[in-house]
Amino acid sequence: SLVSGPGRLPLMFALVAYLGGWVAGLGAVFGPLPYGFLWFMPLAWMLAHAIDRSVQTGGRARI
Repeated sequence: SLVSGPGRLPLMFALVAYLGGWVAGLGAVFGPLPYGFLWFMPLAWMLAHAIDRSVQTGGRARI
């Protein structure tokens, strides 16, 4: 859980990285960001996945 429990800070960082990937992707395609920001989308999602998997509290971390 993002509100309480162990690993909440890493899960918050994972959520921010995941949302940052969406912002970069949608902002580059439909918004004011240059297309060069599209490289950030898969990198942010890989980072979010790595952080999410690193929080092993009784199995897979759940947001």
